[in-house]
Amino acid sequence: MAALLEVTELTKRLGNFTLENISFSLAPGYIMGVIGVNGSGKTSLLRTILNLYQQDSGSIRIAGFDMNTSEKQAKEIIGTVLDEDFFDETLTPEKNAAIFGPFYPRFDMDIFREACKRFEIPLDQKVKKLSRGIRTRLQFAFALSHRAKLYLMDEPAGGLDPRFRRSLIGCMQELVESGERSVIFSTHLTEDLDKVADYILMLHEGKVQFCLDKEALCQNYRLIRGTKEEIESLPKEQVAGKEHSMYHSEALIRTSPGNPSGGQNYPAPKLSEILYYLERGYSQCGN
Repeated sequence: MAALLEVTELTKRLGNFTLENISFSLAPGYIMGVIGVNGSGKTSLLRTILNLYQQDSGSIRIAGFDMNTSEKQAKEIIGTVLDEDFFDETLTPEKNAAIFGPFYPRFDMDIFREACKRFEIPLDQKVKKLSRGIRTRLQFAFALSHRAKLYLMDEPAGGLDPRFRRSLIGCMQELVESGERSVIFSTHLTEDLDKVADYILMLHEGKVQFCLDKEALCQNYRLIRGTKEEIESLPKEQVAGKEHSMYHSEALIRTSPGNPSGGQNYPAPKLSEILYYLERGYSQCGN
């Protein structure tokens, strides 16, 4: 199946920070989560995909459209939920939709109104009076109204209360059920990814550390608890990250057929644990 999003050898320099040689793809019908600590490049990656930051090299294709040569056609397919939205703050959501909707050939005002009703967005209040969480919901409602195929979201759950966070996760799952649409979103809330993501892309200092099927990723690691001596005796090449405290010692290990223990008798870690120990491993190695 042809990729809905294809990023190839993407590089973007932003001051002292660089997104370096990023490559991955996302087929229709899947959800990809982008993880990494602050400063790893999550927001920069999404903004570069959207051509808000023009890449220095590499290519970005959306449903076959090259973002450099066919930006208009590519962006007609994309729905966004970002920190900063494009709405006119002096106007109501409905008037904003009437102004910006016609830029998208597939825009449908009825779908917009239905989405606003579902997400409890007041149609008659000026945007500047809406809370951050409601403005996030408004972006999502607009993306649904022009029937986007690729949804790019930067920390979409930020500012949402638990009820609407759950609703957002449900909407993401509904979006991809037909096998025609996909979602890529960055988040610090790895518990959301545990529930909904098919693939996980991890960034560290502007580089892709892995882009894997979530289930395969969790099977690639095990969390071992024991004494400090037991943890320190593990083969160094097997340890992705470790921690010693007053009460316990534990390590995230890489599992493979060649590992002495294989780690199969130990629990599979959560995504939050994988992210935590991988980042600890980078710092412990002096990265």
